[in-house]
Amino acid sequence: MIAQAFPPLLKNVTDLASQEMDHLGKEQFELRKRHTNETQRLPWGCWIRGAACLAAICVLGIGAFAETPQQPSPLTPQVSKQLSEPSIDTTTPLYEQPPFDLLYLNAANNNAVLKLSPVPLPDRKVPQPLPRSGYLEIELFDRPGERYRVPWQAIVQLKLFEQLLLEQASKLIQEKRFDEAYDYLDYVATHYPNVSGFAEVEQLFLIEEARAALAQGESERAFADLCRLSEINPNHPELSNLIGQAVDALVQQRWQKGEYAAARGAVETLSKLLPQHPAVQKWRQQWQTEAAELEKQVNQALSAGNPRQADRLVRKLRQVWPQQPGLDQLIAEVRKAYPRFQVGITQPGAQADPTSLIDWGSRRCGRLIRKALVEYTGPGPEGGEYQSAFLIWQLDTEKQTLRLRLRPDRPQFANGRSYTAYDLAQQLANRADRHHEAYFPPWAEVAAGIRVSSPEEVTVNLRFAPLKPESLLQCVPVPAVILASGNDHKPDIGPFVLSTEESSSSRWVFLRRTDGAAASNQGNSISGGPAEIEEIAFPRCRDALNALRGGEIDIVDRVNPWELPLLAEARDVTVRPYRTPLVHMLVPNLAKPLPGNRDFRRAMLYAIDRERILQSLLGGKTQPGSRVISGPFPAGMSFGDPLGYAYDAQIKPRDYQPSLALALSEIAFRQAQEAAKQRGLTPLESREVVVVHPPHEIAREACRQIQEQWRLIGWTVKLVEVSPDRPPPPDYDFLYVEAAIWEPEIDLLRLIANLITERQFLSPQVELVLAGLGSSADWPTLGQRLRELHRWVYDDLTVLPLWQLVDFYAYRSGIRGLDEPCVSLYQNVETWQFTAK
Repeated sequence: MIAQAFPPLLKNVTDLASQEMDHLGKEQFELRKRHTNETQRLPWGCWIRGAACLAAICVLGIGAFAETPQQPSPLTPQVSKQLSEPSIDTTTPLYEQPPFDLLYLNAANNNAVLKLSPVPLPDRKVPQPLPRSGYLEIELFDRPGERYRVPWQAIVQLKLFEQLLLEQASKLIQEKRFDEAYDYLDYVATHYPNVSGFAEVEQLFLIEEARAALAQGESERAFADLCRLSEINPNHPELSNLIGQAVDALVQQRWQKGEYAAARGAVETLSKLLPQHPAVQKWRQQWQTEAAELEKQVNQALSAGNPRQADRLVRKLRQVWPQQPGLDQLIAEVRKAYPRFQVGITQPGAQADPTSLIDWGSRRCGRLIRKALVEYTGPGPEGGEYQSAFLIWQLDTEKQTLRLRLRPDRPQFANGRSYTAYDLAQQLANRADRHHEAYFPPWAEVAAGIRVSSPEEVTVNLRFAPLKPESLLQCVPVPAVILASGNDHKPDIGPFVLSTEESSSSRWVFLRRTDGAAASNQGNSISGGPAEIEEIAFPRCRDALNALRGGEIDIVDRVNPWELPLLAEARDVTVRPYRTPLVHMLVPNLAKPLPGNRDFRRAMLYAIDRERILQSLLGGKTQPGSRVISGPFPAGMSFGDPLGYAYDAQIKPRDYQPSLALALSEIAFRQAQEAAKQRGLTPLESREVVVVHPPHEIAREACRQIQEQWRLIGWTVKLVEVSPDRPPPPDYDFLYVEAAIWEPEIDLLRLIANLITERQFLSPQVELVLAGLGSSADWPTLGQRLRELHRWVYDDLTVLPLWQLVDFYAYRSGIRGLDEPCVSLYQNVETWQFTAK
């Protein structure tokens, strides 16, 4: 009925179906060339032809296409002569080509070599010896569907594809092209794990690459190869000699670099693989002898009254041979005489500024040599909590006068000079002077007059009473004589001094002041605290963690969150979170056309999958206190945390919307082009933005992922690493910042003043709310105004908020003073002590 009703249509469909069947072989050949992992998009024509085939099957029935399979034809010498020139691609690695086998025929068949589709042999095994009777059915690779019967007696050899791969790998090994040979072996191990001969070729690869690596001085690579060889064939005749050479060279290299744990690790690995190898006993005996000599030198240094030298020797002794009998007791004796702490860092401090908002390194080491006049110690019920080693502050009952009385036991400058009331008054006056570089607007709004009321006291008349007057006094003390001279140098006034003679570009030695002038947080003596702190820079956090676990250092100041699992099972290592998180954000360069455009800022924020990046930074785990945020303030570590008093929890972070981001960025780009034409400027042509970030792994990884996500909406991102103590290049578009916004009322003002110098580009609403923060009469009013500021910053995107991240530090167990919550590593450094295990 269907055929009668639609004869023309049926004829067209069946013709088209027949054509499809004719071309089936060619299409299968083409499909072989496609990589198995590639996703192909079929053109509409293929879908139409496929639909036609399906319609034909439905109309005619499956039987219409059921043809009798073609019977294999006999392979005669004449035919073999025609097919004896197989085309083999020599420009593409074999493992990237469709699989094929090669068949070699005898002289009666013109010694022909045929390229075959993979022969369906049982278990892909060629019979050995070859049968002398019967036939092998084959299909030509270049002629799919063309099948022949070949007498076994005419076959000289059948090489399977996997054997061809091994042959090519062997050839590359002989040519010392080891990287290419490895790719072949890796492919065979993955796809043909049971092929015969693989073990022999793999062993050849390991031996030859190890021998070549030793000749080139690459002992680590040679050792890795030979360790693998010992696992698969510990009785290899060349293994013992070569692995002994590799271990000797590797240990010597690591020993000369001071990588004692790594050197011992190589010998320990060898001892597990080949316990009786002579190199194991040789090195162990050598280290025991060196350890005995070091122990003797330690005792001599202690007897001579040189505990500092004893500390260096005993630390080396622990690294050389930690199994030395009585070592723990000796270490405890030395530490009691000279408590020295080694700290692994990844962010050196260039400016040593304890009040820095965005420079982790400067904020850390600044606490050692330049204590702030007033220090933030953590969040409190209402604003931050503060302490000072220099002064005591007090508001009078009417809250119109602020009295600042200097402590009698306050720290002195490194030259022995005291910080006087005159110094304090001059410094406070400069912070209220609009024309001075130290000008601080929140302080200028408060201070109506400053006078020295006594040799130890300064009185400040207030225009209004700030809720936290001490938060306005976070600055490093400077003598008035230096302030008057205009000298930028800030003298040291901390519990430690930097030993420039012993420091280098990767190590910084801080010695405890012995002039009796240093004081603790509350003015007490620091006796019993560290005698010395040495900061050691590592290129990666992972390297610092390895040194910590190996006993080479005592503390790591910042652990990447995705590497916390590395310490989960580490013995004698404790991990602690810092008390307050950092707020990560992108600060736009509002003076430039694109980042100065609100639509463009919205687009770039919509184009960032912040949840995904944060989860990546956290190693795929949930971390309390770390979360995506919608504003420039910390949201607190948990619900009800007073640290989040400025954060409006009702404002939800913008979702990831790449389609909207694409549209908004295109609108903003065209707006910028039109604005440039109207001003007679050169229109923008490149869709490129410059993102500046600090040279640290967390910022580096976050910006790399932002770069990839912005690329998806058509924008190229140039990443530039700049230390936070240096100004960003003038052509930057966004600055990645890790900000310590711990007192929102003050710190956001400081951040904007430092990073958004072109204040005329700020939103009028943001400016208005910022101006009214200082005059808040009570905490509820201040909280309301800060949350209003949150709303305006959210709408205007004055900054692009990303997430708040909780940071961690790690230390070897047995250090007292680090178990207390702190906002920076050296907050309680004066109380650090080693305790007996």
